[in-house]
Amino acid sequence: MENKREELVEEKNIELETNCQNTNQKQMLKLFEWLRNLTPLQREKVLCFLAIGFKRYAAQFINGLEERQTNRKNHRNIPTKNTNLSIYLALQLKKNAFLFSSQQKILPRSPPFNCPKCGFSSRRLRPVMRHLCTRRAHEYKNVVHTATLGFRSRCRDALAIMERIPYPQRIKYLENDEKEKELFLRVSNKLKQPKTL
Repeated sequence: MENKREELVEEKNIELETNCQNTNQKQMLKLFEWLRNLTPLQREKVLCFLAIGFKRYAAQFINGLEERQTNRKNHRNIPTKNTNLSIYLALQLKKNAFLFSSQQKILPRSPPFNCPKCGFSSRRLRPVMRHLCTRRAHEYKNVVHTATLGFRSRCRDALAIMERIPYPQRIKYLENDEKEKELFLRVSNKLKQPKTL
């Protein structure tokens, strides 16, 4: 009786281990399928945020993908050794497995985190994802909006808004009234004049 119980317990443990391995394999295969669909620039951005222990294997996988793409151009479908080896090593790395969310964002596990654009670093991921370097495009849209409001309403000083903007010549505005045209001509003439001390 005891031997049968021990055998049943061992079988259940083996089943649990295989299930865990299958879930890890499924997650990794999902990740590799997602990496296949990315452009080379997007892959570089993904590699910036990967965990250090996994970055090497992902790079090997991407190199194998590039070799496969060149083989496809030459009408050769030859599986490369790098892809198979990287998948095998990635599936063995259970400790370095990282989160794969539903929004297809890869979250790293090892601090410090660095911004690839400006080099800003922090021990937490949130300030790196939310600092001003990633919000430049949105901020510029807001500045354009405030400048156009300055042309439309008399309560706002359009010249003061235009002086604070880095590239005032890029701003497009709607020409509805003659007063707005006159105001724009005055402001643009003042901006074209040389700066005086």
